[in-house]
Amino acid sequence: MNRLLDSLRQVPVLAGLGAFLLFAVGIPQTIYVGDSGELVTAAWTLGIPHPPGYPLYVLLGYVWSHLVPLGSVAWRMGLFSAVCGAAAVALLARLVWRVGGSRIAAAMAAGLLAVAPSFWSQANVPRVYTLGVLMLLVVLTVLDRWYETRDDRSLIAAAFLLGLGAANHTVMIPIGLALGCVVLLQEPGLWRRVRTLAAALGAALAGLLPYLYLPLRSRQDPTLDWGDPETPERFWAVLTRSGYWDRRFVESWSDLPVVIVDWAQSLGAELGGIGLLLVPLGWIGYRRRWPVGFLAAVVLANVAVVASHGSRQDLFIWHRYYLPAYAALILLAGLGAAWLRPRLGRFALGLLLLPLGLVFLRFGDFDRSRFQIADDFSRTLLESLPPNSYLAAQDDSILFVLLYLTEVEHLRPDVDLLQLGIDDALPELRFDPVETPLFFTHDPNWGPEAPLRALPVGLAFQALPADVPPPDVDLPETLAGEEDPRVPRDYLTDSLIGHFHMMRARNLARDDRSRALAILDRASEVAADNAVHLYNAALLYQRWGRLDRAREAMALAAALEPRQLPGPAGIRPSELLIELERAAAAPPPPADEGASIWLDRAEAAARAGDLEKAGTFLDRAEALDPRNVLVYQYRANIAALSGDREAAIAALRQGLALEPDHPILRRNLEALTRASDSGEQ
Repeated sequence: MNRLLDSLRQVPVLAGLGAFLLFAVGIPQTIYVGDSGELVTAAWTLGIPHPPGYPLYVLLGYVWSHLVPLGSVAWRMGLFSAVCGAAAVALLARLVWRVGGSRIAAAMAAGLLAVAPSFWSQANVPRVYTLGVLMLLVVLTVLDRWYETRDDRSLIAAAFLLGLGAANHTVMIPIGLALGCVVLLQEPGLWRRVRTLAAALGAALAGLLPYLYLPLRSRQDPTLDWGDPETPERFWAVLTRSGYWDRRFVESWSDLPVVIVDWAQSLGAELGGIGLLLVPLGWIGYRRRWPVGFLAAVVLANVAVVASHGSRQDLFIWHRYYLPAYAALILLAGLGAAWLRPRLGRFALGLLLLPLGLVFLRFGDFDRSRFQIADDFSRTLLESLPPNSYLAAQDDSILFVLLYLTEVEHLRPDVDLLQLGIDDALPELRFDPVETPLFFTHDPNWGPEAPLRALPVGLAFQALPADVPPPDVDLPETLAGEEDPRVPRDYLTDSLIGHFHMMRARNLARDDRSRALAILDRASEVAADNAVHLYNAALLYQRWGRLDRAREAMALAAALEPRQLPGPAGIRPSELLIELERAAAAPPPPADEGASIWLDRAEAAARAGDLEKAGTFLDRAEALDPRNVLVYQYRANIAALSGDREAAIAALRQGLALEPDHPILRRNLEALTRASDSGEQ
């Protein structure tokens, strides 16, 4: 009992317990957006997530999720992140206390890591990053022991742990090489100790052995098998993340300054302002007493590899990829506080006010205990599907959540989930679009020559023959927790909410174009930071006759992404913006002439079976010549083909209001009215 009380007086233990409680109370009960659904599915089912496969996380997660009998599997893996994050906080406190000799400085540094936005954001959701920071701090702890004792066993152990950390995320490989250079600078004679170097290299390779899990498990064809790394070529492609290099932001040396400036600007928030000021004090105070070069090596290697590889989103939206660098700088800030501690005297306790204050200021931003948005979206989608449907899914926040719900929670086992966002192409399918319907989470953008149409039906697009009208699906006006101010929202959450409202707008556009435009405005406002969303919104605005809003949305998309949008198509919003500007600047044709052109196009689209496009062309004809009776005659025909008798009758009545004696309109209205009264189809 006395030993327990003595241990609880230690700063590292208290810091770790405090951090764990802070993280644990904010764990969402359901699955989170982004990679979380994929990673939880991989851990629960022993699958292979996106490159580089994260085998250490998957294997540890499998054991953890099956042994911890609490909550949902998503919650358990959030708890795993919290445990890893708390252990990392405790280790950081131990290092600062051991090197700097100050409990106050150790507690301050531990608190700064716990409340750093990028670290806290990953410490209560299922992600790999807190495990990565924990592995880094374990390595630094062992290297600290090596520096003190110059014991070869400590050096070899550090090499093994670096390899093991790289089995969680390959960013540890360049960090390990940088740390190795510092070790050689600290002990130049090590070059001549071939056996020690060989043993260290062998230990590092032994730490990488979890990567053998990828080809071995892939041969068993798990449901989640990203990259299918059975062959040496595919294994190497997964290990090196070959499919991601085309997305990198930095294309030349001239791109680097903006990346470095953005990273430097992030340090104020990540280190809490005052913590950033303590970094140079730590360097000055301890550069002759402790190898602070270890920390510099971590920072330089981490920033270099992220800058060379990261996409625009990786670099400028999510700063979590810099977590090793942030942790190293916070450790250095802790040493700066230790150097300052005797100079502050009784005021040294004031150092603790910074992390304590940030706990209260930032808690609401990371309390995800009420988060249900991703779960509600995908449950609504799955529950709306007919029995025995195919669902081709993409987008991390949709596909990965669907994977979790279907493979872990076993929701809708009759639905065949096609992982379009992973496999990149649909498998060859033989299906009846009526008996075994095919749905897409995103518009497949089929051309007019396609034998089927893809029409919005609820939160998906259904493949339908030209003569089959789309069924009506009632959607809620909001997602669960969307309007709750206590539910924090990040970029991915806002993007998902924006997509939800865009789908609502596309469903409503068949019957109520003005309301659909209002909902599309809402979607664009919610996802105003997502260039892909704004690009798609601009196309819808253009299709629905709102060229002014189309130009605004496309201009915002071009400002957010001056280059091409993510994806193989190489779309540049700036090029499409030029086309929209030209269309807006062109003099409008005479009303009658312009309307007739769009009427001809509407008729051609209807004959080709694309009733949605025909409706869009009619909207443009009506905007040019609202008194043209043919507009309403064609609109009634299209509504009748779609099976919407009420809309057809309404269109005919609009036309008759302009020409009461029009024979075709009157005859069609009488026929539809008689059929409606008699209940005929």
